[in-house]
This record gives sequence, structure tokens and C-alpha cells, in this order.
Amino acid sequence: MWTDKFKLSELDAWLSRRTSRISTGGRDPYTSSMRKASRFISALKGDAESRESQLLTDLTSAQLYDREKGKKSELANSLLYNCKLLDVPDDEELSIVLLVLLEALRQQNPTYQSIVRFWYFISKKVSITELSKNISISYLISYLSVRDNNYAPLEDIVDDLAFTDMSSIDLTELRKMQLSANAISGANKLIEQINSYTTRSARKEMFQALDIMFSFDKVATIDRICPQQKYPDANKRLKDILTLYYGYFSFSSLLYDDSIFNIKNYKIQELMNQPLQQIYYGAPGTGKSYATKKVVAEYPETVRTTFHPDSDYSTFVGAYKPTTTKEERYGLNGSNTVALVYPEGEKKGKNIKDGKIVYKFVKQAFLKAYIKAWKLFKDSCANGKELLPQFLVIEEINRGNCAQIFGDLFQLLDRKNGFSEYPIEADEDIQKALLEEDPEDGLSFSKDGLNFTAEQITYINQQYDIVGQPSQKVAEKIRHGQVLVLPPNFYIWATMNTSDQSLFPIDSAFKRRWEWKFMKIKKGKDENGNELDWRIVVKDKDENIVKINDKESLSWWDFISKINEIIASMTSSADKQLGYFFCKADNEGVISAETIVSKVIFYLWNDVFKDYGFEDASLFQYKTIEKGKEVMKDLTFPDFFDEEGENVSEVRLKGFLESVINWKKKNEEQS
Repeated sequence: MWTDKFKLSELDAWLSRRTSRISTGGRDPYTSSMRKASRFISALKGDAESRESQLLTDLTSAQLYDREKGKKSELANSLLYNCKLLDVPDDEELSIVLLVLLEALRQQNPTYQSIVRFWYFISKKVSITELSKNISISYLISYLSVRDNNYAPLEDIVDDLAFTDMSSIDLTELRKMQLSANAISGANKLIEQINSYTTRSARKEMFQALDIMFSFDKVATIDRICPQQKYPDANKRLKDILTLYYGYFSFSSLLYDDSIFNIKNYKIQELMNQPLQQIYYGAPGTGKSYATKKVVAEYPETVRTTFHPDSDYSTFVGAYKPTTTKEERYGLNGSNTVALVYPEGEKKGKNIKDGKIVYKFVKQAFLKAYIKAWKLFKDSCANGKELLPQFLVIEEINRGNCAQIFGDLFQLLDRKNGFSEYPIEADEDIQKALLEEDPEDGLSFSKDGLNFTAEQITYINQQYDIVGQPSQKVAEKIRHGQVLVLPPNFYIWATMNTSDQSLFPIDSAFKRRWEWKFMKIKKGKDENGNELDWRIVVKDKDENIVKINDKESLSWWDFISKINEIIASMTSSADKQLGYFFCKADNEGVISAETIVSKVIFYLWNDVFKDYGFEDASLFQYKTIEKGKEVMKDLTFPDFFDEEGENVSEVRLKGFLESVINWKKKNEEQS
């Protein structure tokens, strides 16, 4: 039985102290007599039918009322605001519970943090879905978690909670244990209180909200709990809540890291320790783009762009472009002599719209990210310690002329306390774009500018004001788009492939303003951190496997390691070497002969051997018969294909791969 795991003497003492009142351990967001979170909404709006003193007690226990100040708490105001923002009905329990939990976590409310942390821990042992179906067991777990005299009974049985059949727990078995009379009385009181609390349907919604928060696929969980076909409006609201709170932490990380519950500091401090401007550089296939993709996956507001030789300031920041708009025309034509001809079926007198080409300022990657970053700053705290990050990712930064592309934005890259140290004047076109009243892309400060709080204005100005001199009022200029300044939550990360040719050089002044992260060539790993074992497999025209060094496949990592050793010997550099992900294997972990020749060998011939020569002639030769004699011929790239040039020559490829794997430096061969 589940009761066999208890330390009998300590459980006896624990139950003996519970003959009158049973403490719940605060495992509900609302342990008051109100029972339902939806009743809090009506109470906060003044619609609740309850004694005023009890009502205030209930609201206080739920952290929704501040007795000292005699007014609604910050959590209450946020709850009401979010319910209004999302059009949540006053009686939609699950949405309200989810909002209460998430907003309390965002505000770092210790009571709610403790509640969520506890059930997160339990969820690793017992399915939250099962708990929502067995409310009595959930209360039992809550009560047994209460620590008294440094003893909590739950710790005795927690390792045995890894089951899904809750029916194996029978509360009455507590009475059958060899306990003292006082302990039996405490057990009866415990069972009595649990049975009286199982009528609280609100706890079911609490577990459903936790189930959504803890699940890896939250959308699927919402669809399971609240099917879209049956409850379309409620389903949409729950998904809107996830969208609303997605930006400040990754819900999936709840599955892996308890420290997520220090929500205000966890993600932000991690980001604050990251460089604001960073370039990932290294050989092709080392995972530079993958590193930035992880950012995109976690922060969907990330803006991405790629530099190329035709990139310039206008394609990076913005420029006027021709766009099509519709204008209405009315009545007769301009001469007032010929009536307008209406399309067949159109009712006369109806307004007709003509297409018209106009020139309009179109925002590009930098300006889009800039607006998003400042709007996130505005919605965050004034002291700059709880900012939500905005990323601008630039792929292949050295493929464009950085001096031409960044222009005067170059000055913004000097940062102090996260802000651009030297603001620059915004030209008239950019200022108009920042203050656009109703932009099609939804990105602007609004026609009146950013609505900073007084504290935010003071905080920003402190970064630029000099003691004894009049204030420069930089915050006011930022909010009205008069000057450009990068906020401390604006991260610009880029990638640079060091092996590419015909690229623009990056000058030292530009380099100095970036952190540089070298991506080393190493064996690849999958998303779970397990090492990959990709293999090169060569087949002949009859699909028979061609053995390489008497083996049916060649380790891709062995080939990478050896060819990089050869390249390093030839070039005295790592720039031309290959990373593990230079090419991709199929779902079976196999790299085909066609991929090796068309991608790997073509790169080696075209970008390495052609420029640096052939240090060891034997490596790039093959034996053939001419006029009855065996001769050595130089290997060229076309030799890797058959006479028709359609299929890979497995003989040539096999010979080359074996030459690479068996290659040794000349001094090693001599010794």
C-alpha cells in the first residue's frame, strides 16, 4: 500500500498536531472561501454578493487587495486590464486562472511562485491531467507537503508517486495504520477536510492552467482541454494569453529548469550577460546560423536580414519605394460630360476605386527592429533591469559593404549602460516613419510619439545629462523620433563565413564595436546533445555498396578531420576547412556519393586546391591504363563523373576518399 512508505513515528506526531485545523500549505492561488478566481473579478468590479469584511479577506489572501493601502493590488489591476484587453468574460474560469498565475509569476509574487514551483515538481511524478480528475488526491498531496518540526510526510512517499492510476490511493487507509489515538483523530480530520474541499471545482481549472504552462506543446494542450470546435472563443483566448506572455520567458523551459520561477531575473540576467553586438565567425558548416536560429525560435519578434554586395543604407534602414494604393472616384468624369461606366452588375452610384502608384517610405530590417526594441523598452520597467530583448540578426555580414550599409548608424554601435553613447539626428523621412499614424505594418511610435513614463524619461536622460549643465532631454527627442539611440535591449548579432571569397573587408574601427565568437570545428550533435554518427556511403550503378578501406561506409567525422588536416597543411589556415554541417545527411545519417562530389569535392577543387595548389601530387592522382601500360594521371574534377557526366564514378571517388583517409605528411612518411 502507498502508506507503507511513511515513517510511522514521525507521521504519528505530525497527525497528532492536526486534530483541530489542517493547513493546506498554500497550494491554491485562492485558498479563501471564494473558491473561484472568476468571483474575484466580480469582487474587484464591485459586483460580488458577499460580506465586505469577508470579501476583503478573500481578496487579500489572493494577493489582489492591499490592506495597508486600502486599494487593489498591482496584480489585481493587471488582472482586470488583461481581462479587458483579451475580452475575457467574467465567468471564464480557466482563462482567468491562467492570467492570475502568469501575471503573478511575471510580477515575481512569492506566494504564487511557491504554488507553481510545487506543482511543477509534483508534475514530474504525477500527471497533472490525472490530478485534475482526482481532486481529493491533489488536496492530500498539498496537506502532506506541510512541514512541521522539520518533517513533511510527502517526502516519504514522493518517490513512489510515479504512477498514473490515482485510484490506488485510498484516503481511508490512513485510519488503518498503527497510529496513536491523537494521530487517528488527526487523520479523520484530514480526511473530513479533504472530502469537504473536493467540491471546489476551481482547483480543476487551476490544474488545467498548470497543464498548459508545463506542457511542451501548449497549443495541443489547449486544444485537448478546450477543443476549438466546441469552444472556439475560449480556445482563441487561451492561445492569446500564451501569445501575450510568450515574450518574457519560454514556456517550454519550465520543463527543464526550476530557476525559471525567478522569472524577472532569470531570462533578463542571462541576456544582460550576452554581448549586445556579436559576430559568430568560423569555417563553413560550424553552426553559426544555427546559433542565431535558436534566438529566433525563442523570440519570435526577432528581425532577420542578409547582407549582399548590393545592400546599402536604403535596403537596411528604409527608403521611398513605389507602392500601389486605391483612390475612390465619384460621379461623372472630370469634364462633367461623360458619365462613368460601371462594371457589369455593379450598382450605379457606388463608389469606384482606381489603382494609383505612389511613393512611400518603406521600413527595412533595422528600422523595424529599432521600433520594436523601443516599444518593448516602454512596456518594461524604468530602471532598465527587466527589459525584454529585441534581436536583429544579420546573416553573412561581410558579404556587404558595412561602411555603406550602416552609414551614420555606425556611431550608434558605441554603447554605455546599453544605450548608444552618441545619439544621431534622424533625417526627416525616418522621423515621419517613426511617427506614422496608421502604418500598414503596424510599426511606429504613434503620431504622438512613444508614451514614456516620467521614471523612464528620467532614467534615459540620466545616461546623457552632465552635472552642472542643462539637460539634453534625449528621452524627449527619442520619443518624438528626432534622434536615434539604440536602447539596452537591442541586440545585433551577425554571422560571418571566414572562407568566402570576393567579400568586403571589415575595417578595424567597425570590428572594435563588436564581440567576436569563434565557432570551432567539432563533431556535430543533435538537438538533444547526442553526438551524430553520419556516414559516407558510396554505391555503384547497380546500387551495390562500394567498400572504402574494406569497410562498407566511411565516418563523415573521420573524413572531415583528415581533409581539414590536409587543408591546414596546404594553407596554414583554418579559414578553408570544413565544419561538420557543411553538408547534411539524410534521415538515416547517410551522406551520398552525389552529395560528396557535388558539394564537398567541388568546394575543395574550386575554393581550396585551385588557389593553393597540390602539395602532395599522389593524393590527387589515379592509376589508369594507356596503350597497355599503367600510368598515373592528375585527378581533375570532371574525373569524378562517368563518360556521360551524369553519374558519379564510384571508382574515382573510392580512390580519392581512401587517399584522403590514408594521407600522411611527408615528414611522417619519411620517419
